[in-house]
Amino acid sequence: MKLHVQVISERDSSYQGKRGRVEQVLVACLDLCPVSPMLNTFDYVLTDDERERLRGTLQGKKLELAVEEAKPDFGGRLRFRGRILEAPATVKS
Repeated sequence: MKLHVQVISERDSSYQGKRGRVEQVLVACLDLCPVSPMLNTFDYVLTDDERERLRGTLQGKKLELAVEEAKPDFGGRLRFRGRILEAPATVKS
């Protein structure tokens, strides 16, 4: 599924998993679909590659996401995984 989103915030998240500490970078996104956007914001988890290239540069930017997995997280908030198809031009690729 493709989504056009605007990044609202970027934050670090960590928790203790079965195999040790898991650290992630979460990006809170707002759906920009003109016809029927999602009512709530959602979190997108940056991949390791995206974390190295884009960390700290996404707030306020518009992105195109290819979503491969969507699941509820703590408190029922949606957390998506996939990859960024189109990043802002100001960011190094």
